[in-house]
Amino acid sequence: MSGNSSLDPYTEQAQNNDVTTQEKIAGLKEIIKSTETAMLTSRSSDGSFHSRAMSPVHPHSETDLTLTFFANSVSHKFEEIEHDSHVNVSFLNPTTTSWASFSGRATVTQDPAEIKKYWSTATSAWFGDLKDGIHKGDSNDPRVALIQVVPDEIRYWYATKGKVGRAIEIGVGAMTGKTSTPGELRTITSNEISAGHRIDMMFQVPPEIWSAIFETGKNITDDDPLHEEGRVPPKASFELAVSHTCQFFRRVALETPRLWTSLQINGTCSLEWISECIERSGSCWLDIVIEIGECFPLDIDEVNAMMDLIIPQSPRWRSLSLSCSFESAHNSVVARLGNSPAIGLRYLSLHVNDVESPDQTAFNNQIFNPQIFACTACLNFVRLRGLALHQFRPRLETLNTLHLDHIGHIPILYSTFRAIITHSPALEHLSVYGDIIGEATWPRRTNVIQLTGLRSLRICGVDGEIYPGMLLGIDTPQLESLTLKDVQEEDLDPLWELNDNTRFLKLTQLTFTNFDFSEATYKRLCETFTEIASFSLLLSTIAESSFVTLLMADTVAGQNGSFTPWPRLREVAFRFEGTEKEEELLGKVGEFRKKHGLSPCKFLLRVDNDDLEEYFGDETHKEINCQFYSGLDVWPQGRTYIDYDDTLFL
Repeated sequence: MSGNSSLDPYTEQAQNNDVTTQEKIAGLKEIIKSTETAMLTSRSSDGSFHSRAMSPVHPHSETDLTLTFFANSVSHKFEEIEHDSHVNVSFLNPTTTSWASFSGRATVTQDPAEIKKYWSTATSAWFGDLKDGIHKGDSNDPRVALIQVVPDEIRYWYATKGKVGRAIEIGVGAMTGKTSTPGELRTITSNEISAGHRIDMMFQVPPEIWSAIFETGKNITDDDPLHEEGRVPPKASFELAVSHTCQFFRRVALETPRLWTSLQINGTCSLEWISECIERSGSCWLDIVIEIGECFPLDIDEVNAMMDLIIPQSPRWRSLSLSCSFESAHNSVVARLGNSPAIGLRYLSLHVNDVESPDQTAFNNQIFNPQIFACTACLNFVRLRGLALHQFRPRLETLNTLHLDHIGHIPILYSTFRAIITHSPALEHLSVYGDIIGEATWPRRTNVIQLTGLRSLRICGVDGEIYPGMLLGIDTPQLESLTLKDVQEEDLDPLWELNDNTRFLKLTQLTFTNFDFSEATYKRLCETFTEIASFSLLLSTIAESSFVTLLMADTVAGQNGSFTPWPRLREVAFRFEGTEKEEELLGKVGEFRKKHGLSPCKFLLRVDNDDLEEYFGDETHKEINCQFYSGLDVWPQGRTYIDYDDTLFL
């Protein structure tokens, strides 16, 4: 006989189908934990139903819906389960009136490993020692068995009102004729149970493996290309999210110190949170980001309190990024941090916009005397932005990577600039932004700087003098990668006038940001930088750039006769908009280079992140191998650390 919901308003009104699976499981677990005893019902061979009180053992995870009971294998219920494995298990909390009913199948196991997993000393009381040397009532007793009930469906009543509330609602219902439902009927379906079993299998993975997975997940999330460098890091940190997923994950997360090593100090954090992270991180290295300014307001007392927390941990600092809009003369955050014995500090990024009563005599002091962090013998990476370049220079002799970001109006002397960039014999990567030198002209070839180990160079200026000043004034025989931003056509004329194609024989990677050249200038570029194998043009599409003419040229006329433009070119990057003209030119380039025996080159086509799914990975497109990508190029290439402050070359 089919049910008629209109004739059963109680069930119809109480049934809640809007609860998530996790909420259903949580409500069920709450009922089970509130009751000490369940009733296991099985059916005998004559069709009779028999119920008995049973105490389930604690599940090994919060999502495990299988019920497990210890039982004596010689009792009648085992015969009944063997006859018919269909059983029912019910729970009732008489205080709240909440109840649960499991409908499923029972299995029996006497696996010693399973028995020992759930065994406790209190369990032996249910079996007793028969003093025969065999039936001793311990976990090895042959009578001991486990009944495991795997549910097919679970229905339960979850009381939403207390005793008084129920009485009032029942009374109101009796007076008004309305149905009283002081709770909810919930059903966990077979599909939801199966999903729970799959999740439960995940929880059987050893915690130390989950710990390693969490560490990997944190690293991936920190360097997620969806959160492009130059943007604010994600607000919901991976470690915070995973520790609030479930109790099991929380326990593993709290026992994984490396998850808690990233400290962000700004107007959104609290002293309690910073203190928690420091404690949870154990003895691991710390990565600290401090943001103080209009966007992240902190009063002086809050700043000092947070400094009191992190400065004692300075021997554990691995990286420090500080952005400060204003440095007080009497309460300098940078100076206080810089006096700390950060002996393990490897990465330092400082951005200071303004300083109260700056010491102008220090602007061009000898850089052999560090202004901050005198004990950082391991310092590998430094960024000095704004007045940090003038007032807060650390030790520089061990640097591998140096960013000098001149964003203010106070230049430095050429002699100071020279001393800074030559102080570290290990320097391999140099990035210079802004019109950093005060003189009207650079010395160029009259006072050449030797950077014999430099492999990567980035340059961006305003008046244009910095480009020939650095490219002519610095000898870099090992230079492999050059990035230029905002260059004008005439800025490189002194380089063409030198007419020397022997100075950059190791240079194979060239990147242009925010500008393009005419065909004539590209010819001079190809003639000067002869060994380019990878070229990135991040402003233009292939349809907009005059460089496409050289891609389809066998030989061109140059200052010293005819030559082949970049014969070793293997990849070119353009912005891609998916127009018909772009498609057509890609095909023409492929056909031409194949026909004339030129080296085949791969096209890296940069698209907006929202459009990336439309173009998938690598594909052969009209005789050319194309790869679609989004996001920003990492500088220097191969860098393994996160650099959210690299914002000026976007």
